[in-house]
Amino acid sequence: YDMASYAAFADNWPPKPPEKPLPVGILTIDNELRLRPFSDDDQRPMWEAIDEARDYLGEFLPWVDQQTSFERHSSEFRKRQLERDVFGREATYIVEYQGKLAGTVGLHRPSPQNSAEIGYWLRKDLQGRGIMTRSVGAVIEMAIVQMGMHRIVIRAGTSNLRSREIPERLGFKHEGTLRDAALVRGEYSDLEVYSILDREWLARSSNT
Repeated sequence: YDMASYAAFADNWPPKPPEKPLPVGILTIDNELRLRPFSDDDQRPMWEAIDEARDYLGEFLPWVDQQTSFERHSSEFRKRQLERDVFGREATYIVEYQGKLAGTVGLHRPSPQNSAEIGYWLRKDLQGRGIMTRSVGAVIEMAIVQMGMHRIVIRAGTSNLRSREIPERLGFKHEGTLRDAALVRGEYSDLEVYSILDREWLARSSNT
């Protein structure tokens, strides 16, 4: 990438190397489900999956309506590669179920305070199978055990009950509601904030 590309996406220039490099290997969950880093070959399949689920995903994720073409999607894809490879600010994985792209899950904005946020989306036809709960759990395990993260946060739209079920199943604490914190399709909406600390996750893991 050239300097103009770096400058377009960096908060500060020159970019600083990540204090804690994000793992980028494959996370195998079971014989049907695995998480893997995305590659250039994923651009078209990911765009097709997002475009197919646009009406559903766009209800909760503002970036969906911004990706109005494959070219816009490709530009965002390259930005994510910069965030991952150069700035170390996120690790986004393809959720691969039965050999096909099912969605993504990412660990975003790890901070010097050892806190990070998890975001995710899943194809509507694959919901209700525990795919994303297991995927998010694997990313939390990686973040806490391998990276030494202390606090993991998930934010979900108040009306997005499917998304809220994931942190609730995984033992997160509900911290509160951010009023009118999201702007989607011209409407403000609330976000629910959940978090889990390393000691809570490790205690939970030892009991399961």
